[in-house]
Amino acid sequence: LIQYLKSIESPFLPKIQEVYTQVKDILNTRIQNVFPNYTLHNTGHSFRIMQYMSKLVKDLSCLNELEIVLLVYSALLHDIGMAVSEDDITAIKGETFEFCEIKFSAMKKICSEDEDLAIQEYIRRIHASLSGRYILNNLNEKLIIPQLPSLDFTKELALICESHTEGYDWIKSNLSTNEVRGDYRFNSQYIAAILRLADILDI
Repeated sequence: LIQYLKSIESPFLPKIQEVYTQVKDILNTRIQNVFPNYTLHNTGHSFRIMQYMSKLVKDLSCLNELEIVLLVYSALLHDIGMAVSEDDITAIKGETFEFCEIKFSAMKKICSEDEDLAIQEYIRRIHASLSGRYILNNLNEKLIIPQLPSLDFTKELALICESHTEGYDWIKSNLSTNEVRGDYRFNSQYIAAILRLADILDI
């Protein structure tokens, strides 16, 4: 995917590099701290997903540039919600975490009072939504159309990343097949389906 964008001299590439620089340490270190017993959800996982995506989409020229960019970003960012902060963990344990209605005390009961396991299971269940939150709160100034910085695709990417733990009906209800940004049209449902398939293939 990146090689293809380089081959067409995509103006999106500098921002992709900026986003990668911002999140690589989060993906490579923080997630492992929170999920020490899980398969690594690091940049290696993201890169393998991109490779699977490029195999699932046999002819990248059938997609437009923004759709390919969305595939790259979704592969990179869909699990960043697993990298919760210590403040969030404290709020979860204190049952003051406003982002989710699940009670940590209930999760502990499910996990036989194993607090570490309960934290992991709690976050695992909501990590896709947390990925969306991270994108909305931290990347809106980077997820823009080149030469048109007032046009961004932050909300759509957040929903695509959130969709990777959801089902077909959720995707149909929350994502469109025909979004428009400047000269680009993109199919969010298609991007979400490719992300989900590639993620499953790597797992």
